[in-house]
Amino acid sequence: MQKKQNFYGLSFEELKNFLIEKIGVEESKVKMRAQQLYKGIYQKGITSFSDLTTVTFELRKKLDNVLSLELPKILKEEVASDKTIKWLLELNDENKNLIEVVLIPSKSHNTICVSVQVGCAMSKNSACIHCATGTQLLVKNLSASEIVMQMMIAKRYLNDFGDQRLLSRVVLMGSGEPLTNYIETKQFIKILMEPEGIHMGKKSITLSTIGVPDKIIQFTDEVGVHLALSIHAGTNEKRNKVIPINKKYPLEEVIKSCKYYTSVVKEKVFVEYTLMKGINDSPEDARELVKVMKQFPSKLNLIFMNTWPGCKIKPVSEDKTNEFAQIVKNAGFIVTVRRSGGADEKSLSGCGQLRTSSLPVNKKIN
Repeated sequence: MQKKQNFYGLSFEELKNFLIEKIGVEESKVKMRAQQLYKGIYQKGITSFSDLTTVTFELRKKLDNVLSLELPKILKEEVASDKTIKWLLELNDENKNLIEVVLIPSKSHNTICVSVQVGCAMSKNSACIHCATGTQLLVKNLSASEIVMQMMIAKRYLNDFGDQRLLSRVVLMGSGEPLTNYIETKQFIKILMEPEGIHMGKKSITLSTIGVPDKIIQFTDEVGVHLALSIHAGTNEKRNKVIPINKKYPLEEVIKSCKYYTSVVKEKVFVEYTLMKGINDSPEDARELVKVMKQFPSKLNLIFMNTWPGCKIKPVSEDKTNEFAQIVKNAGFIVTVRRSGGADEKSLSGCGQLRTSSLPVNKKIN
């Protein structure tokens, strides 16, 4: 039996071509049919082609034979004390790999934190020392459809269909480094922004990276949503220890790519800095960070260290955090001191805490 094409990986233009080539829809009608599908699934929330009553029964049957709307299975749901929800999902791939996705509620909006890889490309010798995901070897890059499906699980949970826009922000800050899965990440963002579908604006999407200079430049030219840079140290010497991949992508190159981003996109870079006790939390560290931030338009997200079982790094006290923040504020920057949603020891849903039990079955990365 021929494997079905996953609907969630198709951009609007790709869906039109698919309908012509695989279903036999006439070119004069294909835009209308694609709109009916995109709006029905992304805006009205239909879960089966049989519910797409705006098209003929015959067409519904054809669609069901060649396209899949199946979502990953939710194996586990954990709700933190602040109502942050973490889902453990089993993918529909051959090896039933596992990923985690987090829904972060607030009074004004809901944010979804999606994963882009099973494990992380920065794992093993390049793992960031403060991140649990880095302790899991890279199993595979997620396809665009596997990232979009995380979004759809959250939309169905919230019943976010119609005009209410309950799920209004997406951050690519879950497991994995988005810029080492660039093609699929770019496709995911494209699908999110399609006017006929979810229709999310650029300012509602944030991509977080440890800093891959050539990909930041490509991302600037081709995508241009908000950029968050996980920096965590203001010198190469210290950053080499916190983020070992800095030896390959030194701060000078990362800074140069951030300058290019801000000059083209005209948005500030969100600089993310996790405070780690005795590692990067001194007044001198704050002054070194200021030197970096002065080189391109930026603002600071100062993040409390989120620990996990086996983690030896300790968080910094409130007083020391405020002292660090004040030094950066005094230099003229906007500083947000942030505690991650769902960062308690029970749920482990905060920044840097995501990790599943999936393991590589061979050395080939899909």
